[in-house]
Formats: sequence, C-alpha cells, structure tokens
Amino acid sequence: MPREFHIELEGLNHAFTQTTGLVAEVLMDLVRTPEERCAPRLSLATRIVDDIDGRCRELEDGGHVLLARQAPVGGDLRRLIAILRQLTNVERAARHTRHVLDGHRNLDVSTLPADIAVLLEAMGERAAEVFRGGLDAWSSGDALAVNELDIKDRDVDALQLRLLEAASHSDQIHGETRLSLGLIARHYERIADYGVSLARDAAFVITGERVTP
Repeated sequence: MPREFHIELEGLNHAFTQTTGLVAEVLMDLVRTPEERCAPRLSLATRIVDDIDGRCRELEDGGHVLLARQAPVGGDLRRLIAILRQLTNVERAARHTRHVLDGHRNLDVSTLPADIAVLLEAMGERAAEVFRGGLDAWSSGDALAVNELDIKDRDVDALQLRLLEAASHSDQIHGETRLSLGLIARHYERIADYGVSLARDAAFVITGERVTP
C-alpha cells in the first residue's frame, strides 16, 4: 500500500486509541474513593464523555473514506475494519459511562449498607479494569489478553448478580435507590463487555482469526 495510506491509517488508529482512552480515564477516575466524586469532577467527566459521540462520528467518516479510496488488504484491512467496528462500541461505552455518572450523582454511596457499597465499588473497579485492559490489548497488539479479560468479565457478571441479590434482600434499600443500583450495575456490565470486545478485535487484527465468546 502507498506510504500515504499507512500514515493516514496510523493517524486514524492513534485518534481511535486517544478517544477510547478518554472513556477509560473517566471510568478509572470514577472508581476512585467516593470522597473524590465531587460535583465539579462529575461535571467535567460528563463533558468529556459527551464529546465522544462527535469524535467517533468524525473518525468513522474518515475510516470509510480511507476504505473506499485505498481498498486495503490483509492486515491493513483487518485493522481498518476493526477500528470502524469498535468506534460504535466506544460510542456505546461512552453512553453507558454517562449513565453511570448520572447514577452516581443521584446515589449517595455513604448511605448504602456496607456490604452493598463494597460490591458496587468492586464491580465498578473491575469493569473499569476490563475496559482499560481491552484498550491496552489494542494498543500493544496483545492477541492473548482476551483470555484473561474474559475471566475478569465473568467476575463482573458475578458481582452484578451478587449486588442485585443483596439489594433485593436488604430492608434498608427501597424504590429509587434499588432502581439506581440495578441500572448502574447494568451499565458497568456492558462497559466490561466492550472492553472484552476490544481485546477480541486486537486478536483479530494480529492473527486474522475471530475469537468467539
């Protein structure tokens, strides 16, 4: 392929990685100690996440133009297809992150029973870890990372079940609080799924093989 194409592809990949990194940074910041979740930080995180949609649409347009003009093959084609596919997932992960931010705005973790607060924190930490791990796998071209992230994703699923069960049996949690917990847990679960998807496509780009769940 012409040198120009590879420069453009590298630029697209760099911008994709940066955009995905913004979501990962917001998530990692969010799962810090509850005392650090002040209103200004949440507002800043929300503005960052809201900017992701526009970034993804712009990158998607550029990727389609590159695909149409250059008709890449082999590894270049795999990488371009994977970027275009993952841009949709990054956009969705950003939306789920926005919902998590809104949930934390409306939920005072300090009022939750200790066991439920611990489960919520653990789920957030593990979901952020899986998403960040997917980005790291993509950035480093690690075709094996998906195996470890699959295991961690199952941990997120297990934590979600434990959290929902504990909330449903708690006589200290009612109505909107129980609903908020369920929604935050659902969004964390989906965010972790997108991290695994990133790692799967990292393996696809390197090996040419689709990794099935």
